[in-house]
Amino acid sequence: MKRNFEYTAGSLALNFVDTVADRHGSTIELLDTPNQLNQWLLRADNRFGEISITSVDFLAEAIALREAIYDCLNAALSSNKLPGISLDLINKFSSLPDFRPNIKANRIMYTAPDAEAAILSSIAADAVMLLGEASLMKLRRCPECQMIFKDNSRPQKRVWCSSSSGCGNRAKVRRHRANKG
Repeated sequence: MKRNFEYTAGSLALNFVDTVADRHGSTIELLDTPNQLNQWLLRADNRFGEISITSVDFLAEAIALREAIYDCLNAALSSNKLPGISLDLINKFSSLPDFRPNIKANRIMYTAPDAEAAILSSIAADAVMLLGEASLMKLRRCPECQMIFKDNSRPQKRVWCSSSSGCGNRAKVRRHRANKG
């Protein structure tokens, strides 16, 4: 089944964490198969190109990384100590060789000795940067869907994951209806 992934969280790692929908409700796993991970990767970052994941073991590793990132972000947003096991997993993957740019036929191509390891390294490295003090101050949790996102807005006052078409719009419609009622 083709999934409609959103890439609105503001960073690679946050978009990856968002591959679980409704974490605080019915919890919907959007990466049930390696093919669904391929669909996500195709639009997630141009370094990933057209890598084809077929291994369920790799999918399990990727999901473990995603959950470790979520655990650390969740702890950080709650001003709790980052969970050591999750942090160790993020650091393990972050230390793997990442993609390197090369020019071929006037196009930038990204290569790595082990593309799967480089995918996990890229995502984990982005998570490390998010967990740094300066970036932590930009992290928010949507009060509607609980999605964690990076507030890249100029005034740094973004509240919802999406104001125009998502949770922010629904909240505004509810407020408008309540005021008319």
